[in-house]
Amino acid sequence: MTKGNLNHTHNPPSYMIHGDSYVSSRRMSYVHWVTKKNGKKLAIISGFTFYCDKSNTKTEHWKCTFGRKCRAYFLLTKTCEMVRSNFDHDHAPPNFIIHDGNYIKV
Repeated sequence: MTKGNLNHTHNPPSYMIHGDSYVSSRRMSYVHWVTKKNGKKLAIISGFTFYCDKSNTKTEHWKCTFGRKCRAYFLLTKTCEMVRSNFDHDHAPPNFIIHDGNYIKV
């Protein structure tokens, strides 16, 4: 590159997609997407697992897989923007391995 214009006329994106994962620039949360044996999708953030509890045409509500005791969650738009989250867990992360993109609990 010999010349360039780095002046932007828009705000930076709120997330960056990298393969099957993305990083939210607002909260710097790296999400890794995996599949369970039953075909359902899980999100992994900082070693903790989340499942899609409910969704509508605009958003998906993801909850910690630990159960009702843990209040950790995140709200994701259909364009993969994390708009709300609580990553405060009251337990240790689960033990698991990922093999060929598949989640295996150990």
